[in-house]
Amino acid sequence: SRSQHKNKTLVIERFFKVIEEGLVVPKQRKPTKVPKQVKVKRLKTKRIASEKKANRKPPEIN
Repeated sequence: SRSQHKNKTLVIERFFKVIEEGLVVPKQRKPTKVPKQVKVKRLKTKRIASEKKANRKPPEIN
């Protein structure tokens, strides 16, 4: 059986726990650079897609 006194103590404990969690400052994220190899790979795939689309066009007649 629950009593009013038990409920009050539980609520107070939870309240203090929530306050403590709110006071914790989260660690700041350290920014990192994108690796060179990843940049090269992305540019290569972009170039391939560009060439593929360019090949779909009919040839120019001069």
